[in-house]
Amino acid sequence: MARLILFNFLFCCSLGFSQEVETIHVTKELREQDFYPQIEGIFTGEIDVLTLGSPQGIITSAGWKITSFTLGYPSGRDYNTVTVNSNVFPDDLIREIVRSALKEQIYLTDIMAVDPGGTKHLLKSMVLTPLPGDEK
Repeated sequence: MARLILFNFLFCCSLGFSQEVETIHVTKELREQDFYPQIEGIFTGEIDVLTLGSPQGIITSAGWKITSFTLGYPSGRDYNTVTVNSNVFPDDLIREIVRSALKEQIYLTDIMAVDPGGTKHLLKSMVLTPLPGDEK
């Protein structure tokens, strides 16, 4: 019983010494590379086709929404270009890349993004080399 009374006394005393909580907001200063388009952290270079088809798609670290891009890729003797009105590669386009452009450079150009204020921006182009999933 004495322990319970002592505990209650100490608890009540500690309430008198408690401090108010202050919320601090920290804003990150954005760097140039925060505006680069990327797919799971990859801006340029080799990428496995599973990552290329990521449901997250093309993003920026600055949080801008990618609205469209143009993909250029080799297909046999031809060179194809496709405009995608999304930030995600459609499944049929991933299948086409697997069929005709593995280990070949593909080019993502005309990458359009919208910032939180609604302003449209043209982002840097990306050059990627898709690899089979077991090679990356």
